[in-house]
Amino acid sequence: MHEKIKLIFFKTTWLLALLSFSTAALNLEFTVKTIPVSSKHSIDVVSLNGEKYNSDKLLIIETPSIDERESQLLNLQDEPERNVKIFTKRDESWFLELSKALPSSMDLVDVIGTSENKSLAGLQDGKIMRLNIESGMFEYLLSSSSMFVGRNWTSSPKTQMFLDLNEDGYDDFLMPSFSGWEVAVSKNGEFKSLQTIGPLPRMSYRDNVEYVGYRSNSPFLIDYNIDEMSDLAFWINGKFSVYLQKIDGSFNEDPIALDPKQNDVLGDYFQIDLGENADNREGTSRLLDGVEDVDGDGLKDLILKNIKAEGIFGWESQYEIYRGINDNNGLLGFESAASSTIKTRGYQLSNDYSDLTGDGKQEFVITSVDVGIGTIIKALLTRSVSTDVSIYKMAGQVFEDRPSISKSVSVSFDFSNGELFVPAVLSADINGDGLKDLLVQRGTDTLLVYLAEKSSQLFSKKAIRLKLELPKSRDGFIIEDLNSDGRDELILLLTHSLGDPHISIINFD
Repeated sequence: MHEKIKLIFFKTTWLLALLSFSTAALNLEFTVKTIPVSSKHSIDVVSLNGEKYNSDKLLIIETPSIDERESQLLNLQDEPERNVKIFTKRDESWFLELSKALPSSMDLVDVIGTSENKSLAGLQDGKIMRLNIESGMFEYLLSSSSMFVGRNWTSSPKTQMFLDLNEDGYDDFLMPSFSGWEVAVSKNGEFKSLQTIGPLPRMSYRDNVEYVGYRSNSPFLIDYNIDEMSDLAFWINGKFSVYLQKIDGSFNEDPIALDPKQNDVLGDYFQIDLGENADNREGTSRLLDGVEDVDGDGLKDLILKNIKAEGIFGWESQYEIYRGINDNNGLLGFESAASSTIKTRGYQLSNDYSDLTGDGKQEFVITSVDVGIGTIIKALLTRSVSTDVSIYKMAGQVFEDRPSISKSVSVSFDFSNGELFVPAVLSADINGDGLKDLLVQRGTDTLLVYLAEKSSQLFSKKAIRLKLELPKSRDGFIIEDLNSDGRDELILLLTHSLGDPHISIINFD
């Protein structure tokens, strides 16, 4: 039995009438509720909402932000304690249901569950342990020889270990090891035997063997033999190495090569640096950007990204989409020529694929900053630059040449160290009409809301301006329909708050 602690929350109700349609004004109401969190901690928040629970549940992981120098000064011999807390909402109030310290030997954690039940699971001493929310104890699930050993005091322990590989509603296990990738499917929540497939990780080290790193090839889920079961694919030297999923949920140990005939394409990792220590070499790099079903035909499409660098002022990006096709043998292939080409200038801060209109097709959302003489002068004088948010819509089976929507947002920029505030660009259904609205962050105190419209413009021209305390990082935004009312809630991680650090939960009424 765990003691239930009722917390005191501040509630603010806002009423805005800033947007008009014809002669009718639109009112947008929302409430803000807060949950306090520990200071000098990094915070992870995950929704545990599921059909099994009659109330909303939030899981919070608190990791002390202590670097090596601080630990030495404080004479810390052991890793600082990381805490797990579960809050439940009842009668418009949030209650602390469980507070528990993570075992010091638990290196990584992730959420595992079904549509009915979600919980926390972690890697501890070569075992995957699941938290029983009712008892507050960790219980054994399966063994693992993960490549992750040791701990980092300053980093969040959360990573992805679980996803539904066979689409049966139950999460399965996927984890890199020094022998490849460990895979274990579950049946009704019980895990079958572990198997290891896929390529070995790549090793690198600097100067001496004291700094050794390992990087695994990222797995992609594709349906290669079009049997409505997801297969595991790895990009190696310009080709996919595909491991077919079998009827029992396991995977073939011998891979099949899928060659899209793009041999000059590198892997999915590339880094662009800003600031005085930047070392961005001139030239063109072709990268694998993603494998997504962007046109909604049930077949995965290949997305490639060309990055062209001609000095600091000459950055360009070009995205090529090669449509997935069913070849003559009933196997997945890709068209030889790109069906869509999207060209943008400047540094690409982010790009996302999201079905904003609910038609089954993905819109392409690009956030970028065009670095030129004017940009540098503005950054030096005002410590701000303009970032461009562009949304490309599909016309038929191809993307339009020009963005359907373009928005410009001024953000802070420190040219001395290259630190750029990247605004959050989000999609959420906040009014419950079944369409995704566009949310654009402006600084740390303003959220611009462009309501969705059933038109070629996709969203309203004018924005509703919400005055809110917002996170400094785009990672501090979480979107979730917590109460299953058809309206998405915003969960904001405000660890930098001028007051006490907290989480804000925004409910739209």
